[in-house]
Amino acid sequence: MNQLATFQAKLYRFGASEKARLLKVYYHRWLFVGLLGATACTTQPLPPDALRAWVAEPKNGLVQTQEIGAIKAQCSYRLPELLAAQEVRNTHQPLTRLTLDSAQQAYRSRTHFALDLSQNGTEYETEFAGNPAQYAAVVQYLSAGIATDSYLHIPGQDSVPAMAAMYMRQYGNTGRSTVLLIFDTPPAALTTGCRLNVAGRKELLPPFRFNFLATAFQAIPPLAVTN
Repeated sequence: MNQLATFQAKLYRFGASEKARLLKVYYHRWLFVGLLGATACTTQPLPPDALRAWVAEPKNGLVQTQEIGAIKAQCSYRLPELLAAQEVRNTHQPLTRLTLDSAQQAYRSRTHFALDLSQNGTEYETEFAGNPAQYAAVVQYLSAGIATDSYLHIPGQDSVPAMAAMYMRQYGNTGRSTVLLIFDTPPAALTTGCRLNVAGRKELLPPFRFNFLATAFQAIPPLAVTN
């Protein structure tokens, strides 16, 4: 007799209160087993492309999106292992534990988030093209000023201002403007969750706030490499 059948047989021998207690025990037991199974699945090492797709999947919690009117902002975590793996790939070396560890030295003390901005479905700054002065001000803000208005809040720690912002001009190719925000804090600190605040500036960019749960960072699968 399987466990479910055994459990059902027990229920017939007890009163209502005891049945309720057994049902509660049964529920929590199988919930625990289910959580263990889910954790085991998500911790399997993934090759770079598969891990990149996992991180980019909104349901996994590492991509947050907000909309204010016609403006859409999407903030996504940039996994240091993937940044290092891309660097290894650019040098045409095999992705091994040795080459990954070497490339990853530059990313272990800094946290990266990409902020994608669009307005009416096009690059954010395109909407200001009719006003050359404001257009130039927006481009300048995305290139540097936004860093001074961006803060990373980690529970139990002081807020960390962005140390730099890298603005990647797309020139109509992607329908969004991308800014890479870099924070001088180790990615390992994110296991307790974090909040990224972009204060914005009047007539340049509205404020945005993105919350990332601790469980999202804790669930990130490891990167598969060869020995």
